Amino acid sequence: MNEWQNMNKSEKRVLVGMSGGIDSTATCLMLREQGYEIVGLTMWVWGDEPVEARNLADSMGIEHHVADEREAFRQIIVQNFIDEYRRRQIQGQPELSLIGKLESQIL
Repeated sequence: MNEWQNMNKSEKRVLVGMSGGIDSTATCLMLREQGYEIVGLTMWVWGDEPVEARNLADSMGIEHHVADEREAFRQIIVQNFIDEYRRRQIQGQPELSLIGKLESQIL
């Protein structure tokens, strides 16, 4: 047995980024089958509060949290897009490094 298989149930707690889509749903189901306690996290970056993931988590009995990151998203991603567009250096999508920066601030 490796160290992961030898973990106590209390040590098998995992944070899953939940969008409310099929990928995060399947991830939660597979992890639960393996005995993990799941905590779901959804980043709120635009528009109305995301309810799909919360509803899904509720239906699966998963603890769920929403991180309101609208202001950070606006400052890091949207403002960069606007600035680059004004300089006519836009490549079409925000740089992945900026998205990683936003995620690292949250986690």
